[in-house]
Amino acid sequence: MLEIVNGKAQKNLLEKTELFEKENIIDMSLLLNIGNIKNIEEIEVRNECNEKIITKAKIDNFKNRIKENENIRIWYSSIDSEDYCFFLYIIYLAQKQNIKIKTIDVGIDNKWSITNYDKNEIQEIIKFEEELTEKEINNICKIWNQLEKENSDLRIIESKKIKSVNYEYLDKIGRAHVWTPV
Repeated sequence: MLEIVNGKAQKNLLEKTELFEKENIIDMSLLLNIGNIKNIEEIEVRNECNEKIITKAKIDNFKNRIKENENIRIWYSSIDSEDYCFFLYIIYLAQKQNIKIKTIDVGIDNKWSITNYDKNEIQEIIKFEEELTEKEINNICKIWNQLEKENSDLRIIESKKIKSVNYEYLDKIGRAHVWTPV
């Protein structure tokens, strides 16, 4: 089984647990909650948040790896917009293959990332694994397709749902939430 994570720190944590084969842990961090995601599979390099992401090569490598496997497990947090966009996109890519897609939402304990757990707790959160049904996969792909179509500046979690917004939206809500001393 391939273990799919969203970042080097997450990959390193799973490697430290020694529960998984290191070569089967894949970091697919693409920073999908910010910037252009239109036809992302064709973008050679993205520069977001001072990060240079070799997008096309990373995606092509992932597609090749899932062809060799019957199962993938995606580790993500449903309360973190970057993790959730990563989750949506990985499912979008994987649904084209005839594989089982399993997920572990580490956000269930209001934790923003798998890195909020220590290596000894990983064995415990595996029990939260869920296998997605075809209907769930199709619904998730619809959400990703909508986000790609909107191709906004940002994608955020608001009221437990992913939402496309522009920078002005954040400026507006930022002014509405100005901190005032008690």
